[in-house]
Amino acid sequence: MMEKKIHAIALLAVILMSTYIVYDGLFNKAGYFLPTFDNSMLHAGRARVVVDTGHWAEMELVFGGITKSYHLPLYPDIVAGLSALTGLNVWWAVRLAGLLITGLLLPLSIYLLAKQVSGSWQAGVIAALVTPSLPSIITWGTRTSPISLGVVLVAFGIYFLAKEDYWLAGLAGLAVAFTHQPSLLAFGLGLFIFFGLRTILQAREEKKRDYVRLAQSAWPLFAVGSLTLGVYLLWHLRQTGFSCLDFKCLPHLASHEYGTSVDLAKYLQLLPRVLAVGGVALVAISNRFKFEHKLLLFSWLAALLILVKNDMLGIGVFTERFLTFFDEALAVFAGLLAGWAYALASEALEQISGRMKSKA
Repeated sequence: MMEKKIHAIALLAVILMSTYIVYDGLFNKAGYFLPTFDNSMLHAGRARVVVDTGHWAEMELVFGGITKSYHLPLYPDIVAGLSALTGLNVWWAVRLAGLLITGLLLPLSIYLLAKQVSGSWQAGVIAALVTPSLPSIITWGTRTSPISLGVVLVAFGIYFLAKEDYWLAGLAGLAVAFTHQPSLLAFGLGLFIFFGLRTILQAREEKKRDYVRLAQSAWPLFAVGSLTLGVYLLWHLRQTGFSCLDFKCLPHLASHEYGTSVDLAKYLQLLPRVLAVGGVALVAISNRFKFEHKLLLFSWLAALLILVKNDMLGIGVFTERFLTFFDEALAVFAGLLAGWAYALASEALEQISGRMKSKA
């Protein structure tokens, strides 16, 4: 009973801390100045169009030309919905969306994911506590734009996959498909690698080559992936037709936006990221984690490494921005290491206590 109370208090403290940090930035420090920078104002503007007209802004002026919007509608629609429900004007609804997404849902999603794969609430709390200290999460994952919602949805999507709740994983994937293309890649590529590796390993283990059983095991993941990627492709075709099947018409891809090379060895040298390296090693060698969870985590990490280093594939787009999702995974692995250390210390203390009682 005492441990449950400590658990609840610790989780509540982390969420309150995160909420206060976001609240202070959005409502106190920003004051009446809209807390946006870079293209965040564009998304606030899209929400304003929805509020004023009741319709999504199909056309926009970007990169020197008028074109159909290649941005996705969920985040501006959420802001517009909050404005309609609360009576706040759209500029304060932007703040409220940031408070709910980054203050509440971000730590909760990381906590649930780390706890699910480790079975340790301590791992979940530490992972949620580490999250705000990671630079790319603070730079990109907390801004008032779709990437903040994408970061949260990716964490929830991986959590539902770990929980084997494929209905909710599909809903998370569907939401990602209408939110943010880089978030879609961070979730979809990890899902594809996980599906491929798990199917291959299960096929090798199936001695009688029972392919019906194999298909029954594989189809939920296939369905989640098909829903996630298929819905986005339909939106893409709606906006561009068949003239952009290689996606090169997207301005950030055409201009290689944020495409410099990332030195991951240097990036991982500082705290708390170096703890995540220990977490990766721990998950690889420890029998405390289910094999399915190991496969899922390493598939997700492999996808993020590919995306962060996509310049090596000759693409060179959003390499630094993909560090946001990489940091998300690092927070989880750092939490897993901390949870393991806590369990190890608790076991040692119990043994010492038992010996002392036996001697007495």
